[in-house]
Amino acid sequence: MKKWAIVLGACICLFLTAGTMWIQGVNLDYLFLNYGSDVSGFGTITLMRGTSSGNAYSNGPAPGQPAAQFVGSVLVPSGNVIMAPFNATNVGVFNPTTGVYSNGPVHGKGTVAFAGAVLLPNGKVFLSPCNSTNIVIYDPILNTISNGPNHGKGGTAFYTSTLMPDGNVAMCPYSTTNVGIYNPTLNTYSNGPWTGKTAVGSFLGATLMPNGKVFLTPRVSTNIVIYDPVLNTCSNGPSTGQGGMFYGSVVLPSGNIFMTPLSATNICIYNPTLNTVSNGPAPNAGAIAGFSSSVLMPDGRVCMIPNSESVIGLYDPVANTYTDGPAHGQAGTTFWGGTVMLDGRIFLTPREASNIGIYNPGMSAVTPTSALLHPMLNKY
Repeated sequence: MKKWAIVLGACICLFLTAGTMWIQGVNLDYLFLNYGSDVSGFGTITLMRGTSSGNAYSNGPAPGQPAAQFVGSVLVPSGNVIMAPFNATNVGVFNPTTGVYSNGPVHGKGTVAFAGAVLLPNGKVFLSPCNSTNIVIYDPILNTISNGPNHGKGGTAFYTSTLMPDGNVAMCPYSTTNVGIYNPTLNTYSNGPWTGKTAVGSFLGATLMPNGKVFLTPRVSTNIVIYDPVLNTCSNGPSTGQGGMFYGSVVLPSGNIFMTPLSATNICIYNPTLNTVSNGPAPNAGAIAGFSSSVLMPDGRVCMIPNSESVIGLYDPVANTYTDGPAHGQAGTTFWGGTVMLDGRIFLTPREASNIGIYNPGMSAVTPTSALLHPMLNKY
């Protein structure tokens, strides 16, 4: 099986098996996962020149949408960031080059409509339905939306989604008990397997793993659950020992999974090789940490998106240490979701924050562009 190493900074590598994947005409063969390949050998793709040299927060423009505006964002091939409307009436569009926010089309799905966005192979954006009864697809070139199928699962059904190696989308169940599957080629919805959990809010975040399986981040669930799209099964992983309470997860350069503490006290790390969980540092010295999702930065560290926290969080997986980043000065449950932009800055998706947040870790330009479109990096 052929593998490629994504070089993060000077010497940190994230190994992915090779396959075939296109995002709007960009070939991601050297990045994406493939099952059953017997090709041997290794290759290297460089994500970044240099290392981080800054640590600054700044406010971007104010979208001016209703409170609890957006949940989740995604990078598209143009370099723009697309925001999933939660209570916002419009899709949100941010141009990092000009620094301008603009309203996309009205979606007409009411409040608590979508939570999370996924870049599809055709360059369109899948808006992950929360209260919306329909899957909705946004076209960033035409700046239009279209209704996909009705999922039939009622309100707050799903919370975030991820693209899988077969090109389908796995939807993380929130108030429903089954994984949801969207096929963009056929434009159809189908029920995936039962997760084994019945509590509302069992999971909060679907993350593509290097082996092609999907990690369901535990919120109320005390156990990790892994969805296998090849076998179409869900299986229990170990207990986190913290009663769940995580929002979103990140694949670390080691291949381990970082879980973001929303109302847990400690960062939590899952080792898929050993199928074990270990506690990382406690951001607030034993008090509840308030972060809502995270992104892997091109220097190999994790940027933790503040929810109730007054600062951006920074986790170093090599040293296994947490440090406070800069304060953001926004109020409420501030940001829900983040995206690495092409220039290495981190976009913070405004929920109750008045402004878009921009974190600048002082990175050099990130190359190639296609690396940041990979669903393992480009999510929530």
